[in-house]
Amino acid sequence: MKQQIPTENNTALLSFTLSEDKASYTVSACKSSICGGISIPSQYNGLPVTAIGRSAFNGCRNLTEVALPVTLTEIGAHAFMGCERLSGIELPSGVTSIEKYAFCHCKSISHINIPSATEKIGEGALRDCIALSEINIDKENKAYIFKGNCLIELASKTLIRGCAGSEIPSDGSVERIGISSFSDRSDITSIVIPNGITDIGIEAFSACRSLKSITIPGSVKCIGEEAFSCCCSLTDLRIENGVKFIADAAFLCCSSIASVTIPASMESIGEYAFARCDALTEVILPKNLTNVAETAFSECEGLSSIRQ
Repeated sequence: MKQQIPTENNTALLSFTLSEDKASYTVSACKSSICGGISIPSQYNGLPVTAIGRSAFNGCRNLTEVALPVTLTEIGAHAFMGCERLSGIELPSGVTSIEKYAFCHCKSISHINIPSATEKIGEGALRDCIALSEINIDKENKAYIFKGNCLIELASKTLIRGCAGSEIPSDGSVERIGISSFSDRSDITSIVIPNGITDIGIEAFSACRSLKSITIPGSVKCIGEEAFSCCCSLTDLRIENGVKFIADAAFLCCSSIASVTIPASMESIGEYAFARCDALTEVILPKNLTNVAETAFSECEGLSSIRQ
């Protein structure tokens, strides 16, 4: 989708910082009162603008469009975090890195392109981009692919972000479900985690409030911290034999789970792993499991039976 470039001169709303080598500038801040679109210049004081700095546009809730200069190479951490009305991003061809949480909570972004030069997309860069349905990756990009409506990092076989209608590939291209990769998705009622996935990352499915059922295959060794926290509609949870670790708060506030059976392979259940699961009445633990945190089932008011 072609972005309409704002034509208004907004340079006065921006602050710039000169690089240490005095060869380029970074956009370091923008007045939060900005409303509508902004066009970032390719030069400032006769030098190229090559980066959007950390938190430069953080919280600019009324920013709807941004035209980025062709000189740009880096989008900093939290750069556009909380720009709730920003509808789409066209990244220039020279952008090599998109740092962590760069577009987090940009709830209106429907599309984004990943240029051929992009080698790094940081954790949570697209978290809570709930309208994101289109990711276009340049065919020359060697670091990422888009398959099954999922953005995947090739080298680590990590799923970075799942979009609407996503299906986790089962062809071996994904081994890890990354940090916040499906978090805040209200459209997911169930999703298949293929056998072959080895790790479910921190907050991977956190706040998927419509998720009703999930089976975690035995190939998964670790369910990460808060991986399924606040999945308040989750009623059918199956953890297959082979899973070894449930990290802290992995199922915190999953208030609809009534029973949990922990497989014999389990070695550790972390702090608050199933805390505040209000509907939980029964937990079945394997006899050989001894490493269960004291708070693993805290504030489960209806829990009447923990047996081995």
